[in-house]
Amino acid sequence: MENSTHFKVFRLAAYGDIGQLKYCYFTVVTVLYFVIILANILLIGVICIERSLHEPMYMFLCALFVNQLYGSTGLFPALMFYLLSDTHDISLLYCYLQIYVLYTCALTEFSNLSVMSYDRYISICYPLQYNNIMTPKIICGLILLSCLSSFFLIAIIISLSLRLQFCGNVLDRLYCDNYSVVKLACSNTMLNNIWGLVVTVLYISCTIFPTIYSYVRILQICLKSSKETKQKAFNTCTPHIASMLNFLFGWLFVILQGRYETADLPPILRTILFVYFLICPPIFNPLMYGVRMVKIRHACNKFAYRPNRSTEDAISTALHSALTPLDKTNTYGFVLFPLLYCLFTYDCVSVHGSNTIVKFADDTMVVGLINDNDELAYREEVKHLAAWCSDNNVALNAKKTKELIVDYRKSKSCSHSPVVIDGTEVERVPSFKFLGVYISEDLSWTLNTSIVVKKGAVAPVLFEEAEEGTPVSQDLSRCMVESILTNCTNSDLADAPWLPVRPCYVDPAQAVSA
Repeated sequence: MENSTHFKVFRLAAYGDIGQLKYCYFTVVTVLYFVIILANILLIGVICIERSLHEPMYMFLCALFVNQLYGSTGLFPALMFYLLSDTHDISLLYCYLQIYVLYTCALTEFSNLSVMSYDRYISICYPLQYNNIMTPKIICGLILLSCLSSFFLIAIIISLSLRLQFCGNVLDRLYCDNYSVVKLACSNTMLNNIWGLVVTVLYISCTIFPTIYSYVRILQICLKSSKETKQKAFNTCTPHIASMLNFLFGWLFVILQGRYETADLPPILRTILFVYFLICPPIFNPLMYGVRMVKIRHACNKFAYRPNRSTEDAISTALHSALTPLDKTNTYGFVLFPLLYCLFTYDCVSVHGSNTIVKFADDTMVVGLINDNDELAYREEVKHLAAWCSDNNVALNAKKTKELIVDYRKSKSCSHSPVVIDGTEVERVPSFKFLGVYISEDLSWTLNTSIVVKKGAVAPVLFEEAEEGTPVSQDLSRCMVESILTNCTNSDLADAPWLPVRPCYVDPAQAVSA
């Protein structure tokens, strides 16, 4: 065994003597670092603020961007410091800390990308069960599992490296990496090699293989689906595939340089390849997802630019001045309520041509046309309406929401998964009451007619002590019989100035017989 020495510092020899070029390199690195910070923080902020982006895919993206900021912080400050420093010595403690940060960042990003492939697999292959599978608890669990597993595995690697005795302290690197540090050891490194192999096999089996399987299944589904479904799958999967390949190529460069001699390559090229996986993904991913993902692009445009800013501000100011005195009053009986409701909900429109949103205050209804068992557009419409309500401070009670399915197909073997709003399943009913009319799933008038007849049959009891033709009898007729037959069950509507009601007398006996 060679003589070992207890070194307290390592020397990073890759910086060399670059003379005045160090200021140029420092400027480039600083600009890259600030671009990474701004791009990732921008998308993190947009995803956190925009409620329509509070979906599993964007939550995983947010975790990916946070991890990239974490990894960049482990590299760039030290890189900028050593570029301007005359000495390139790094303490043993900081070297291990840098290894821990960079390696946990790499494994966490690998895990996040694998989880995102699983999310795409569930979204495309099982769209009806997607909300039931990808619940908030599952999302948080997957994100925490990605982080904690990497922290635990790398902590064991660091603990194994801390016990080593070294024969040298020169690292031909810009930053510390565990493989280069272990190569300098004089003591037995068998445990390090075995644990490194275990971590490699574990991560390949738990990340790469599930990712390959997910995309094979996605490809099989896309080959059997419509052109629109293929386009949606392509738009959501392309950024993820590009991010995965970009990261794998960068990590492959690091592995090849550590295992094989690369002295023949130009120093600048070796340096770029070695820091590629730490610099390019944090820049590439925000740009890729910000450009390719339509919702993120629209959310960024919403924050950056409003085409009718002056007009919207003028309308908002005028309405605020006019309606401020009404803050503490009941606006439901107010003469301007229909106008205010129209102004407030003008942007609540359907996003798919096969759907229609019927807006009527708390009786708003989403009507969707489903062809070839493709419920994706209908379910996205429900999610869009729920997001609109959340963005505009409108309470949407999922427990009171009902779903009715009208199915005229001869073969009805296909089961319908329940619609989920904010984690709550919407109750499916055979009939419901809409604006005073009972609508059943067979679209017949049987239920509505029977209920109207039952209500009308009760009315004559109140006329026993009232003489026919008297004002009391006429008032009772209008309230108890006419209102039922004309569906004007709310007396407030008769007093509303925008809804002219022409009263007429109805004979109770004739009403019941009818």
